[in-house]
Amino acid sequence: MKSVKFLVMVALAGMVMGCSKHSEPVMQEIRIGIGNVQSGSMATKGVADALSATAPTGSVQLSLRSVNVSSRQYTVEVGGSVRVPVGRYSVKGTYKPTVLGTAVFNSVYGEPAYSISQEIEVREGVSEYAVQAGYDCFALVIDYSECEKYQWKRWGGTYQDVSWLKRVGDYGVAYFGVENTWSAGESSFTLLAIPADPETKESTEYILSHRTENGVIKVEPGKWYKFGPRDVSFQSGGIGIDYPEWGAGQ
Repeated sequence: MKSVKFLVMVALAGMVMGCSKHSEPVMQEIRIGIGNVQSGSMATKGVADALSATAPTGSVQLSLRSVNVSSRQYTVEVGGSVRVPVGRYSVKGTYKPTVLGTAVFNSVYGEPAYSISQEIEVREGVSEYAVQAGYDCFALVIDYSECEKYQWKRWGGTYQDVSWLKRVGDYGVAYFGVENTWSAGESSFTLLAIPADPETKESTEYILSHRTENGVIKVEPGKWYKFGPRDVSFQSGGIGIDYPEWGAGQ
């Protein structure tokens, strides 16, 4: 009986040691970068350069949560390093620049806002990872060689200048958030493009919407939009007056 008891105790001890060894996770130091958000500045020559000159300048703090072990949660700035157990992680982060103002319940920024929501698989021996970001805004671009300025109004309101545009050479740009939906009607955003040369072009209205609707311009996150004044057609000739017949009042 003693020998049997001794063998059972040895077996149990081996199991405990084996479980203890198995529960220790393999650790890996990792660095996470964002693969599709441009940064830095360039010479100002056009729309692309204006967007580059207003690229994000701040850092983003990422949260990592293990898919399989909920207690494993970590935070790290983009480009920084953190030591985590190997496995699958949900990575989330949000970049919100300084709010310059609001337009029909949506924030306006001088830099693009974006967010990250993705899973990564951390493997032993692999230290570099990239996540993809999605823009939470669209860019409104103006060409000052065509337009003196933009004005905007909401439904039932009066026009006011789009004062948030940052000038970069002959272009200006501002970024509009998409927290709330614009559509034709009471939640509409109307843009007026005022020509730089009113003798050859005339001011033109555009209704911007986040939906596909007749008579409006659909705007989508991650895209830029530039609007111009309409050409004025000229005709020449004398002015004559043809009087209509009078009709009886009802």
